[in-house]
Amino acid sequence: MSSLFDIGKSAVQSYRQALAVTGQNIANVNTDGYKRREADLKEVGASSGSVTSTGNSAGLGVRVEDIRRSFDQFLLDRTRSSIANFEKLKAYTDQMKQLEDTLLPGEADIGSYIGRFFGALQDVAANPGDLAPRTVALEEGKSLAGAFRNLSIQLDDMQRNGKSQAEDTCTAINTIIRQLVDVNERLLSSSLGSSPNSTLDLRDRLLEEISKLTDISVSYNERKDVTVTIGKTGAGPKILDGKNATKIGVTDNGGVLQVLMGAGTSNTPTNQVTGGILGGMIDSFALIGDTNRDIDNLAVLISESLNEQHKQGLTLDGKQGENMFVTSGMTISPGRANRSTVSAEIIVNDVEKLPKGSLTAKFSAAQNRWTLSGSTLENDIFGSNVITGPGFKLNILGKPVDGDELTTTPLSGAAAGMQFMLRRAQDFAAASKTLVSATVSNKGTADITATSGKIISPDNPPTVDKVFTNSNSPLTSTNFLGDGSVATIPAGSKEADILSFKTQSQMSFQLTETEIPTTTSLVLEVNSVQHTFDLTYSSVYPKAGATEKWQSSDEIATALNRGIIKNAGSQTFSDLGLYASGLGGSITFASSENDFSGQSTMLSGGSTILGAKKASAIPSNIQVFTREGRHLAGTPLTKEDIAKLVTSDNGFNAGASYRADYLNLTGESAYRGLSIERNTAAGDHVITLGTNSNSVAANTSGIGSAIGATITTGTNHGFVVGDTVQYVANSTALTGLTDKAVYKVASINGTAQFTLTKTDGSTLTYGGGNGHANDSFKLYNVNSSGVIPSKTIFPSSTVSAYNASISMFGGESGSIDVPAGSSAGFTANKINTDLASLGVQAEAITRVEISMAEINSLMYAQTRVNQGSGSPIITLSDTETSGARTGSSDFMVGDIVKYIPRSGGAGGPLQGLTAFAEYQIASVAGARDKQITLKNTDGTTLTYGNTGGAATGTSDHRDAFTLVRRTGTISLDFESKNQDAISISATISSDDMTDLAKKINEHTASTGVTAYLSVDKKKIVLESKDGDDVMMTNFSASSPPLNMKTLGDDFETLGTEVKLDNTNFDAARFTGYVKLNAGGSFSLTSTAGSNTSTLSSATDVFENGFIEKSMTPTGEQMTLKFDAFEGADGNGSSVDGSMALAAGGEYKLTIPNTGTGTSFSSTVKTKDMESITSASVAAEIAKNLRSNSMIASVTGKNSVNELPSAGDKLVVKFAQQDYTLTMLDNGRDAVPATATFTVSSADAVAAAGNRIHLVLSSGMESDVDLDYTVQASQTNISSIVTGLNSALNTAGASDKYIFSYRGTNLILSRKDGINFQPYKGANQTTSILFFDGVDIRTGAGKEAINGATPNKTLITTNGKRAVEREIQITGGEKNRLDAYFDENNKLQIFAGGSLSAQQILIPDDNSVSGNSSAAIRFGIDEAIGTLSGNEISVPPTGNPNTTNVKVGDINYTLTINPVGSGKISVELKDGNNVVPTNILNDVTVNWMSNIITSDTTGVVSSAGSVITSDSDHGFNVGDKVKYFKGGTVLNGLTHNTEYTIASVIKKSSSEANTSGVSRAASATLTATNAHEFKAGDFVKYFKGGTSDLQSLTSGTVYKIKEVIGTNQFKLQTAAGVDFTYGGTGGSTTDAFIRYDGFTLKSSSGADVTYGGGNGHTGDRFIKSENIRTANTAGQTNNTSATITVGEGHGFKAGDTVQYIPAGTAVQGLTANVNYKVKALIGTTGISLSTLEGGDIAYLGSDGSSNDIFVKANGRIVIKTDPYSGKEYKFDQNANAEALGIKVSDYRVNVDSDKLLVTSTEGKVVSADTSGTNTSVESLIGSNINIKNVGNEDLIMIINGGGARSIATRSDPPSPNYEANASNVDIKVANAEGSVIEFLDATTGHSIATRTLDSVGRAEAAGYKVVVKGKGQLDDTFKISDNAGGTGDARNLDAIIMLQTQDASGPNSGGFREVFDTIVTGVGASVLSGDLSLEAAEATKEAAVASELEFSGVSLDTEAAQLLEQQQAFQASARILATAKQLFQTLLDVV
Repeated sequence: MSSLFDIGKSAVQSYRQALAVTGQNIANVNTDGYKRREADLKEVGASSGSVTSTGNSAGLGVRVEDIRRSFDQFLLDRTRSSIANFEKLKAYTDQMKQLEDTLLPGEADIGSYIGRFFGALQDVAANPGDLAPRTVALEEGKSLAGAFRNLSIQLDDMQRNGKSQAEDTCTAINTIIRQLVDVNERLLSSSLGSSPNSTLDLRDRLLEEISKLTDISVSYNERKDVTVTIGKTGAGPKILDGKNATKIGVTDNGGVLQVLMGAGTSNTPTNQVTGGILGGMIDSFALIGDTNRDIDNLAVLISESLNEQHKQGLTLDGKQGENMFVTSGMTISPGRANRSTVSAEIIVNDVEKLPKGSLTAKFSAAQNRWTLSGSTLENDIFGSNVITGPGFKLNILGKPVDGDELTTTPLSGAAAGMQFMLRRAQDFAAASKTLVSATVSNKGTADITATSGKIISPDNPPTVDKVFTNSNSPLTSTNFLGDGSVATIPAGSKEADILSFKTQSQMSFQLTETEIPTTTSLVLEVNSVQHTFDLTYSSVYPKAGATEKWQSSDEIATALNRGIIKNAGSQTFSDLGLYASGLGGSITFASSENDFSGQSTMLSGGSTILGAKKASAIPSNIQVFTREGRHLAGTPLTKEDIAKLVTSDNGFNAGASYRADYLNLTGESAYRGLSIERNTAAGDHVITLGTNSNSVAANTSGIGSAIGATITTGTNHGFVVGDTVQYVANSTALTGLTDKAVYKVASINGTAQFTLTKTDGSTLTYGGGNGHANDSFKLYNVNSSGVIPSKTIFPSSTVSAYNASISMFGGESGSIDVPAGSSAGFTANKINTDLASLGVQAEAITRVEISMAEINSLMYAQTRVNQGSGSPIITLSDTETSGARTGSSDFMVGDIVKYIPRSGGAGGPLQGLTAFAEYQIASVAGARDKQITLKNTDGTTLTYGNTGGAATGTSDHRDAFTLVRRTGTISLDFESKNQDAISISATISSDDMTDLAKKINEHTASTGVTAYLSVDKKKIVLESKDGDDVMMTNFSASSPPLNMKTLGDDFETLGTEVKLDNTNFDAARFTGYVKLNAGGSFSLTSTAGSNTSTLSSATDVFENGFIEKSMTPTGEQMTLKFDAFEGADGNGSSVDGSMALAAGGEYKLTIPNTGTGTSFSSTVKTKDMESITSASVAAEIAKNLRSNSMIASVTGKNSVNELPSAGDKLVVKFAQQDYTLTMLDNGRDAVPATATFTVSSADAVAAAGNRIHLVLSSGMESDVDLDYTVQASQTNISSIVTGLNSALNTAGASDKYIFSYRGTNLILSRKDGINFQPYKGANQTTSILFFDGVDIRTGAGKEAINGATPNKTLITTNGKRAVEREIQITGGEKNRLDAYFDENNKLQIFAGGSLSAQQILIPDDNSVSGNSSAAIRFGIDEAIGTLSGNEISVPPTGNPNTTNVKVGDINYTLTINPVGSGKISVELKDGNNVVPTNILNDVTVNWMSNIITSDTTGVVSSAGSVITSDSDHGFNVGDKVKYFKGGTVLNGLTHNTEYTIASVIKKSSSEANTSGVSRAASATLTATNAHEFKAGDFVKYFKGGTSDLQSLTSGTVYKIKEVIGTNQFKLQTAAGVDFTYGGTGGSTTDAFIRYDGFTLKSSSGADVTYGGGNGHTGDRFIKSENIRTANTAGQTNNTSATITVGEGHGFKAGDTVQYIPAGTAVQGLTANVNYKVKALIGTTGISLSTLEGGDIAYLGSDGSSNDIFVKANGRIVIKTDPYSGKEYKFDQNANAEALGIKVSDYRVNVDSDKLLVTSTEGKVVSADTSGTNTSVESLIGSNINIKNVGNEDLIMIINGGGARSIATRSDPPSPNYEANASNVDIKVANAEGSVIEFLDATTGHSIATRTLDSVGRAEAAGYKVVVKGKGQLDDTFKISDNAGGTGDARNLDAIIMLQTQDASGPNSGGFREVFDTIVTGVGASVLSGDLSLEAAEATKEAAVASELEFSGVSLDTEAAQLLEQQQAFQASARILATAKQLFQTLLDVV
């Protein structure tokens, strides 16, 4: 019963609960998220029973096992996914529809605005001059820009809204996630399996909400909590994990919405969001952004396209069109902390100048102004109410408060910033800038239209700034592996300087850190010669400490470079042309002269390190092209080169074609006016056609005299009748023919015989005498220049037709036919036109020199014939010899002649005439022996004759007249370029041709001929720069004769000189020359008939070489500028030490002597230069050229009592230049005089016991003997300096000298600026001090410190005394003059060498006002000028050398004659072999030598008696000299003993009138001027007339007894005895000369009495410092034996030395005899020969250890008068040079960085370019400099192999540079009309060549050209700038056409189509979005339905369930009832 009851009870309970579940379902049928529940019933099982009972198998009833939710994960996931997709598409589609509405807002879309704008433009184009349509278009343009801005704003707003919605979505997601966290927490806190269904419903509902916002993946955990990840894959980032949530956010990442996980913290981006509203917003945001960018791009397309074309047009004002639209701008915002409402309006006026970044304006109330600043502004900008910045203006609105800020930022979108920039209707550039016009000569039917634009530059090859380091050093050059293009020089570049280097041979070593310190040896093999250098540290620095080692390779390199280390031959690195570079362990050596060869090694610690060798390489060729293939610079190319190089791969434009027309052209001829220069070291290859080589030899020596005698040639002459030939005589010309004259071929006989006539065709008699077997005849009319004279008519051109063929070496060739009669200019033009592709340039010039004939002609005269009063006739002859009066005078009435009497003639000058005076020819008579009479030059009557005259009888003509001036009027007809002759008449004189030059130049415009006047006005040079023939005729009979000749390129004479005189010739034709230049070698072959000749080119350093030469138009001055490359030709090393550069530059210049002497040559090596500049090279070249010429100086005769005041000035003249000497301020600080020594090591000198022994000598002061021993306590150089200064104090010299140090240099200075000389003392320790790399070795006595090389000058110091007022020199050539006051306050002026022996002159007041008084203040009112010759060796005795010198108008003979006993006689004599007295006022001559000889036999006995020297001794007071006897020793002196010079007596002369002296004892003599004699002086007497003064003998020495006043004196005999003289004889010009002398003291300065007996005529006095001691004893006798004279002897091979034995002369040598140094033996020895050069044997017996050798060389010194102004003219020949006088008629000056060579005689100057006489050696092979590059790129190409080492310095284009098209001509280039040439309109140069396409289009030079119709060859169309814009709308038409052209790529359509494409794209997105949305919605609904079907509540189902459960419940209740009844029944039973 109980079980039944339990069963009923359980059933009732279970079904009641089930009913409750069903009721719950029904109740929540509409509850969102509610999942249907269902009660799960389960049977309660029966008990199993026990042992005593049976189990109840019926069971115990039922129970509710679980209230189960309807849950299907798959269905839920599918539902969420479909929801996410649907929500995404819905959000996206909604945005797209909004976007579509924005783009197409009815009729106001962008496309409509574009259409209206272009429609308005079409209205303007229809009537471009009407302002009304322009105004409409202006407004439509503004509307279009505004539409773009508005649309941009709307799109920006949409994006901002989209982003805002996305952010809101993220916020919602984060909120839901936080709720899910709460759900998870509840689920996790419930017991397992007891999760409340409501919580799970909440969970699922929240998950569904998230899926609407974003797609997610869900995983369910054990406790039914969930883990949520972003995205569909389940692999996305977790947004929920248990109780942990991750915040989600979005950010704008470059126009894309980026989802961030951990927003605000980690901000980790994820791309997993692809669904939900967030996914839709992300996609729509991107599409809106893309659309915005498309609109921006459209704005840019419209702006750029229209702007570019608009700028090609002209406005109504005729100005260039400006930008129509701009697509950038600025926005402004107030500062957040502003305290006012201030704002600003932005006005943009130039968008291109707008700053790129943000700017901030801050207001200052104190200053009442704003300050605008920002990183993109160069400087702050200030303003009050208006702030004006670059491209914009800010108008301040409102009243600011202090500290307020406004910030501007650039607009980000193009459309947002789009503005219409035109402000006026007139600003529309409707008119085209270009006008196309056909020339009237066009014959074709072609018509051309053209539009211009920018010239676009491709990126290939890269620009120079990307390839090169912008340096000109080979150390930083760029090296290329192969040939080809290397860089682009961009259009608009300001400059590009391109260098191609050869590379030097390199030897490199790598040393380890352990190897460097132990490096001991270096062996370098150079050119197969090994050089070993001892690198042992202790050898290099002997006093270095034992532990000191090399620290780095750089230290080794430095020691080698400084010359401290030498090879076994004492050669330094510099001597060998080497340089070292070191860094760390790398050391590299460079060789500038020869390559390293073999194996070079270094030794370190016993290990041998091998060097790595790199050979040198020649420089590569650099070529410069335009992109169109125009070759502008470089070398000519072969066809193979062209095909290989001119390709698109090398950067050339498509269609480019090679042209060499402009190759290497410069100046006005350069391509399109480009400034371009190409220079190479050797210069261009040149052939000059002018002196032809069409020559044939003929033996004329046996030709008999006849008219038209037959001439036979050795080979085929190739002549034809009528040819003009030039006769060139090998020796004396054949009788009847004239050397260099031209003739015509009259007839020919075969190929080897011909006859001649004159050029006018008249017969010619020749032969019968002279001639030569090697005479020659040149075909004058091929490649010839010269003059063809004739009579009466213009001569015909002699040029016959010939063919000229030019062949390039290894390249192309071409030929031209030169027609007969062609001028040089025609030939040159034909070469340039027809052979342009060869790269050869031809230049033609015709140059004619005109001068007055017969000037300086000399006629001899019989001046004693027919003597009488008045003006007797003088008979002339052209010879001086008796009876040879065969010539005829060319003197004319009115000529000015100079009378030259024969010197020494019996009668003297003809009475009435003055020697060298000028007279006028009064009359001319006679035919052969012309007779003249004279008058004064002013035309007055002259009386002469009666006495005097040079000749006796009638046979001799000894006096002479020379023509010096002629005046007359010439008349002639002149023709050149002009077709009709021009008559010219001019009055000229021989010294002034100005009027003729002026008259010729009046017609230059028509003749093309310019006349240039020479500096002296004595000649004219005519020049036709076009090379036209110059012709003259009808030369009038009254005209003075003129000499004329054709000049060549170097102004050399071409052909012969002719004289137009109306007698022989009155007409002439002058033909010019043609010069061909090319960058490479070539040849020219000319063929005329059967005559063929070939000329080969040669390099010319002056033709685009590294020496730039220019000539004055008359050839009188040559200017040279030497290209200098310090970065390339100096020493250097790379930064990393891996490359070294050895200075290897060399400059050579040779100037030929204008006489027969040797040339003047100069070689300058860059390794010897401190700086390498054009100026320094010019200065060194000049210095070397002058080094062997006469040296000029001036000395003030008197000392000044007081130096001139500061600012006082004196002007002197030298070499035609004025120099101003200015005294500087007094009291300036002394400039210390310093001597610097190198210390072996910083501390090594301080070793205890070392001795520093120096002897310091300065002028008259006593020597300071500084002998200092280093103490043990002194351990470094600073201590040594302290000790040395202490020693100076002890020596009493610390007030004058002081020691200091700098690094490893010990510096000895003289404080007061007085210069001093340090000498080495005997106790000097070896190897602790060095000068110039050489140890100051121990020496005996006072020896000079040596330099690095033998014969080096002593250390010289350069101080300036504080008490000295320094002289500043200005004007003239820099550093040419030096001037100072010596210790005696005498002014000394030195000018150095002068090629033309110019002397220093003192201008008078007529030239420089006040200069005479200035000369007095400077003590130079009386001065001695000096011209010193070169040092020469002494000629052998008895072999005198002579030369001539002309002083003013007088000729003298100068003789040097060794007369024995070591004495040298120097004599200056006139034509009568006597020394005239008048020369004493102008010039005296001395022999200057180390050995001063004196005749001491007449020295009077006294203390300090005067000893007269035979020449200028050059001694100064205080000098130490030694006396050597010539025979018997002078009383009181000791042979070979040192004395001190006590006083000096300078040479002085005085002229005296002795003709009236009365005879008396000690008669008084009166000098013409004040003399300088004093009592006791010895003077020599010279007669001035024919008789000596009675009792005086000319040439005898007398003693001054007494001086009376300033100009009188009395004489005694030389012995001091009075005597009687005077009475008869004497003259007004007698002279007395006091010769140089001196007095002596002992060596210690004590008085010495000497003289009065003995002595010798050959006694010698020699400065002690010039004496060299040698040990000749005990040596082996041998020929040319070595005599050791010690280091620093100063001798050189060829020197004369005098041997002075200390005792008995050594065997083979004779005492006091001169010998020649045959050779130098090492650094200490010499060998000897006789003066004649013969070998001798010497040494052996006798000799002494103290024998003496003295350099006996000397020089001639000529004393001059710097006030006389007389010129000194010397012979220019071997004889003069043998006397040390080397001169020329050239003057050399340096002007800034140029060298000027000027003729002093008005002649042509030249340089010797043969061989390498004038040349440049440089590391640079070629240099191309380009400036002001035009509007097209240039391409750099290298070819030809070689080093390929290139450096370029460049100045790029301006930042805003645009290459725009310029005016061009279009020329039809072929007969078919299919090829056109683009020509520069200004220069006519070809820019590009194009073949038209099928529709007649071509593009080049910035133009797009369309040709309609067919053009004929040479039809030309001009494209030029339009002058105005009215009535022209071609540019606007082009703009309108842009509307329909593809704007954004092929097939893109116009601007409206582009916009339509944008709209269509958005529309397509909307359409596809709608379709996708519908599908997604269906999918979502199906998924939801499926899920609802499974888990949703169905009322029908629930109703059925309810009935069922109700029935079950009722049945269950019935069970209970039954149980109850049963129980009751049971109870009842019970």
